[in-house]
Amino acid sequence: MQHLVAPLLCGEADVDGWRFGADRSRDGILSIQEMGQYINRRIVEHIDEAIMNNAREFRRVDIGPADGLITWDEYHRFFLREHGMTEADIDEHDEIRHTALNRRAREDMMRDKARWSEAARTDLFTLTIDEYLSFRHPESSVSNLLELVDDLLRQFDQDGDDQLTLEEFSDLNVDDDDDLMRKSLISKTLVERREEFKRIIDKNHDGKADRGELLNYVNPKTPRYALQEAATLFSLCDENKDELLTLKEMTDHAEIFLQSKMIDTANSFHTEF
Repeated sequence: MQHLVAPLLCGEADVDGWRFGADRSRDGILSIQEMGQYINRRIVEHIDEAIMNNAREFRRVDIGPADGLITWDEYHRFFLREHGMTEADIDEHDEIRHTALNRRAREDMMRDKARWSEAARTDLFTLTIDEYLSFRHPESSVSNLLELVDDLLRQFDQDGDDQLTLEEFSDLNVDDDDDLMRKSLISKTLVERREEFKRIIDKNHDGKADRGELLNYVNPKTPRYALQEAATLFSLCDENKDELLTLKEMTDHAEIFLQSKMIDTANSFHTEF
């Protein structure tokens, strides 16, 4: 899932190709359900591929020496090689200024440096193979999803019983204003939140959501996650509000789709997590 760079401009033929992949009914238009199903397939494929390729990439990075741990220097050299630099150039590279890299690569490097400290749970200076997955693909990491569950419980579990009731989940009096990504998991209106809890979260319908149910809720591989993304795209691009997207509507808003999980699944996740 390595930073797919989408073109800045795209034509009607490009958009039509994406639409065709999602248009299961072949009627020339997209419903929100069709788009949600397509995005879900893209997400599942992306996460499965990230997990499958993690060990192979780990071995490519862990070479100085190959000791089962990746240091920042090993990753930094790997990053520069992936951006076309020779070993001689890497030896002379100024890590502070990164003048040999373009702006996008410098921004990616800055993001990776910040993410390193979050992933390095065992030792600040090295990553294990599981930590490397969290570092490169945080949306694929079970440990990261468990942290999301912890955050939901911390924010909404008022009685401290390690599970959420319908009333607790519906209460949005949250103090942590900085945690916008976690808040985005929660529907906006009281009615929507209550319906979401009863229909999606509380799988056994006992009136409470335990850690297992919450883990399923935050898992990006679940259809709910993709449907939420599709709903966002429809709200931005469905100009006549008929709950259908035409080729023209998608073409007119091509830049939005280029940055979405429908097209650029990998980079969209890296921006979000």
